[in-house]
Amino acid sequence: MEKVFAVLVDGENFKSDAFTRVLAEVEKHGSVALKWVYADWTNGCNKSWEDVLELTASRPKQQFHYTKKDDADHALIMDAIELINNNKRINSVCLVTSDGGFASLAQRIREYGIYSMVIGEKKSPKRLIRACENFVDINNIDRDDTVENDKDLDLEALLIKAYHRAEIDGEAYLGNFGTAIKRIDPSFDHRNYKVASLKKLIKSCDDIFQITQEANDRFYFTLKMKTEGVEGKLVKCFKGQGFGFANYNKTKFFVHKSEFTNPEDWKSVNTGSMIKFQFDEKNSKNGNEIRALNISIAN
Repeated sequence: MEKVFAVLVDGENFKSDAFTRVLAEVEKHGSVALKWVYADWTNGCNKSWEDVLELTASRPKQQFHYTKKDDADHALIMDAIELINNNKRINSVCLVTSDGGFASLAQRIREYGIYSMVIGEKKSPKRLIRACENFVDINNIDRDDTVENDKDLDLEALLIKAYHRAEIDGEAYLGNFGTAIKRIDPSFDHRNYKVASLKKLIKSCDDIFQITQEANDRFYFTLKMKTEGVEGKLVKCFKGQGFGFANYNKTKFFVHKSEFTNPEDWKSVNTGSMIKFQFDEKNSKNGNEIRALNISIAN
């Protein structure tokens, strides 16, 4: 059964600029039915949320601080209990907070048989981390995995991003791919590209994808090998440990010093350096990243 999330945000305890990263992480686990952010919106300290709420189509939940500073927390808790009791569509809840005061709520959600997830900072109290089924440190969510504005992605970048969300064991099923691309950009419509179906769009992109299975009831495809050299930016570089990460076309690649054709090049690259490399998407996985091969410094 697909997880359908209610994302409930302690807006006074969480930075607004990290919220798009939160949603990208939650959407890896299921669909998001509602996004509610709790705060006293008359307080100017919460002004930074205004554009983020509009960008992410999230609902601000107003709570004046009549008695004490955690009135907004109480409102979130009451809404969460009402949701898990009355909204039959919701089978998963993600609390976005680092406040240990929500530990009892995370535990109660689990006791109701609802999937309990928390996204917060590593410094979150252990009682909160242990109360949920899945705690995610916000610092482990790569900034490059989020939508700066997915409507501004070119078609190739959008398709590749959707592929990586839908891919299982090196290939993607068309149905899952269609769901993934709509989650990234709800306005996506294959007809904008003068094709009659999403399948035909994939087939037309034969420089990006390769069909692995096709029948009346199934359509699977994979990314084509990229044996020619591409250029990407080194976005993280751990010199002492001998590895880093590079981005090319919104995709993250694992970079190891042993893959440099000239071993001396590793000594001169740093975060921000442009490198040239090859990759074989199907055969060079390194965890969740694709391994960069035959690396050199870009001119």
